[in-house]
Order: sequence, then C-alpha cells, then structure tokens
Amino acid sequence: MKTLVVFYSRKGSTERIARGIAAELEADTLWLDTVYDLFGTGGFCQALGSSVFNRELLLFPYDEQVSDYDRVIICTPIWAGKVCRPVLEFCRKERHNVMAADYVFVSATGKVNADRLADSLDRLLRLEHGSVRVFRSLLGRETELTAHDE
Repeated sequence: MKTLVVFYSRKGSTERIARGIAAELEADTLWLDTVYDLFGTGGFCQALGSSVFNRELLLFPYDEQVSDYDRVIICTPIWAGKVCRPVLEFCRKERHNVMAADYVFVSATGKVNADRLADSLDRLLRLEHGSVRVFRSLLGRETELTAHDE
C-alpha cells in the first residue's frame, strides 16, 4: 500500500511525529508550506486568528500527486480546538483525490475532541477515516496518548 504522510508544523513538533510515522511505514511525506510567515509571535497571532476567524491560509504548490496514494495520513496541530488552517486548505483542495485517510492530532495539552475533529475531516474529505492518534507536545517532547488519556 502506497502511503503519504501529510503535515503542517509551525514549530517542529508535528513534523517530528509525522516523519517518525513515515519512517515506520516507509511512506512518503508532504510538508504543507504556507505563503505566509507563521513563525515568531506575529506568526502565532496570524495562525491563531486564521483558526478562530476561519481565514484562509494559502499554500505553496507541491509536486506530489495525492491520487497516486492508496492512503493519506494527515498530521495536524490543533489550533484553538480546531484542525490547523493549512491542513484544512489541503483537504479542501484534495478531497477528490484522498481515497483513505488516517488522522494524527497534536496538541500542547493533549486535550482534544478527537471524535469531533475526525468527523469534521471526514465530512470535508467525504470519507470515513481509518484510525486516529493523539499526541501531546510540550516543551519539545511528544507523547502519544491512549484513548483513556484523552
């Protein structure tokens, strides 16, 4: 099964998790890059505002043909309790090309409503996801949580 791990990472936590999963599965990776600089304090404010006010964050073009993959693993940080805007933009653009998806949610607190987030991505992609994993990322340390920990 040909797998693509798609991720957006502002500070590196989600990237470390995504690349680890890709290495385990010998999968390809796609880093979603925005045309906006979301680093530093100003970038944090813009990223948070994009989630709170549902503002679009344009992506740079990428070469990967998503339809070439049997499965896409979508790794996203959670901003203001929501899937981050760059990942939402990817899902909108590729909703006709993603055949099967698994989700990985990354949060500083680990407190996410994984079912609600997965349902929202399922509706956007028009499919039913396979699995959901949740990670807490705090101070450069990532920990996978079990269903009981959530």
